[in-house]
Amino acid sequence: MYNIQKMRLSEEYQAKKESTNGIKKKDIITLLKEYSPNDIENGIVSIYCKSNGIVKVKNNLIQSILDNSTSETEYYLTNYLNEKGISLNIKTIEKIFELLLTPEERKINGSFYTPDFLLEYITNNVVKKEGKVCDPACGSGAFLSYAVRRLAHLTHRSYIEVIEKNIYGADILKSSVRKTKIILSLIALDNGEDKAEIKFNLFSGDSLTASWENEFPDVFENGGFDAIIGNPPYVRAKNLPIKIREKIKEKWYTASVGNIDLYIPFVELALLLLNEDGEIGFVLPNTYATSYSARKLREVIQNKKLLKEYLDFNHLQVFPDVSTYICITILNKKQKDMVSYAIIHDPKYFESLNSLKFDQIKFPELKPEGWRFLVGKEKENIKKIENTGVRLGVLAKIKTGIATLRNDLYVLESPNQENSYYLKSYGNKEYRIEKEITRGIINAGNVKDVEEVENNKARIIFPYRVNGSKYELIPEKELKEKYPYCYDYLLAIRNELEKRDKGTKKYPTWYAYGRTQGIAGCYGQKLLVPTIYGNPHFIPCYKPHMLVYSGYEICYNGDMEILEKVLNSQIMWYYIKKTGKPYAGGFMSFAKTFIKNFSIPEFTEEEKNFLHKETDRDAITKFLIKKYDLNLETNQIV
Repeated sequence: MYNIQKMRLSEEYQAKKESTNGIKKKDIITLLKEYSPNDIENGIVSIYCKSNGIVKVKNNLIQSILDNSTSETEYYLTNYLNEKGISLNIKTIEKIFELLLTPEERKINGSFYTPDFLLEYITNNVVKKEGKVCDPACGSGAFLSYAVRRLAHLTHRSYIEVIEKNIYGADILKSSVRKTKIILSLIALDNGEDKAEIKFNLFSGDSLTASWENEFPDVFENGGFDAIIGNPPYVRAKNLPIKIREKIKEKWYTASVGNIDLYIPFVELALLLLNEDGEIGFVLPNTYATSYSARKLREVIQNKKLLKEYLDFNHLQVFPDVSTYICITILNKKQKDMVSYAIIHDPKYFESLNSLKFDQIKFPELKPEGWRFLVGKEKENIKKIENTGVRLGVLAKIKTGIATLRNDLYVLESPNQENSYYLKSYGNKEYRIEKEITRGIINAGNVKDVEEVENNKARIIFPYRVNGSKYELIPEKELKEKYPYCYDYLLAIRNELEKRDKGTKKYPTWYAYGRTQGIAGCYGQKLLVPTIYGNPHFIPCYKPHMLVYSGYEICYNGDMEILEKVLNSQIMWYYIKKTGKPYAGGFMSFAKTFIKNFSIPEFTEEEKNFLHKETDRDAITKFLIKKYDLNLETNQIV
């Protein structure tokens, strides 16, 4: 019988002392080549128990794992861990459990291992007293394990008592709920506490459709949970079956518009489950502050003044195994006038989040169409940049490029010609494409300069025709008769075209583009804009009938040279850095949403002459700082 008692830490609970020792996804991939996920799970838990003197226990769950683990598996796993220098502790086991999820399971629950500094910060700042704590998408229990330790430390009660009376959770995967039970059991055993059947408050099911009141009536008799913590699933609703999508849209107000992500209704769920004095601490994609799909969520949070704290990790990559840009969001139902916020630009602050200096912003200054966390000088500068002249979205038309959803099949890059045909290779065959059914096109996301635009030879198969002021698909019979060679090619790629949108969308005709956007194009001069770039990159295009894909086109009939110089200035970069969406490597989004409110001043003839002649970027920046009347020095723009 295991009965070794371990002393509790007085100031820092045990979890902070543990680390995942650098275990990576590739380590698990290697292990899976030899053993099944279940064998690895049992073997890892058994090795941990035996190395800590946990040989025979009352706990039926853990004892069944010890009984089912084989010496062969344990021997192999022990050697592998030693070879990699990986020390086995509960945090390592948690990460291994998360990494053992199959791609299909991860697709369902959107689970990824949450770094310790996020777990610690959220748990310490939300779980402040004895109460009922819930993670509605608990995964393998990382947040709940921190909460158990936190509450045991705060209340000086046993770990098992805390687990049975204070810890609640759910996950759509039964395997994840089982893993959570294993982790919580190991924490109890690790602290000398053993019980045959721990009464867990965990259930397996879809949190968004479950009846939480029936699952935990004791909680809702007292108004709901005191703390809700977690990292809700990042799963695009479009990846779910249509019936589930429609059910979510019907039930959850925040999910009623746009192509939502599951984390959005999970926030709404948490607000329903929370009592009046409780608090929510979630890791969320920072895109919810600006994205169209999350505007209903912003509306709810702002109208009810629910946001207490917003901690943005900007463009930094926090998760080791996935490219997601995140923030910490803390919500409560108490009336407040101000929001505390901080934006992190350097990973050196990851381990010292509590020492960050937070600014504050008033709720009315946050707009549901997109939150901007600006105060003081920055706020005044952005206001001037947006209101000194005519906003770009009014001055010009900003259009998205063509979206075929299979550009590789429609686009002919620098095609060879044969008389009145272009040649397009597919499979092992070369097809003729009638020139008349193609249009010139350019990739706005890759174009470098004006010279490249002028030399661009790319064409796109364009199965549309003008009907009045609109474009319509060429009927299949007419297409076959008028463009027989192109029709043969389209028939050859038909199966691949029908797989677009995973085969769930019904197109007007099977050879139609994936989206109707950008088909009309922009007739006349335009600026080409990439969606994401590391600096302002607006490239003039004077080919009136050139179509665009993978970016935007700004259609403008005025003085193109002046518009280009203003948009390519450091003033635009300052504006985008303060108001836009960041990506890794210092890249920013130049999507329509983020550039449409940038205003272009009205220039005098003298000023126009200056801009036409001047080529020095710093000189143009100094001129524009004065023109916009900004409280800014040139060296402050980075």
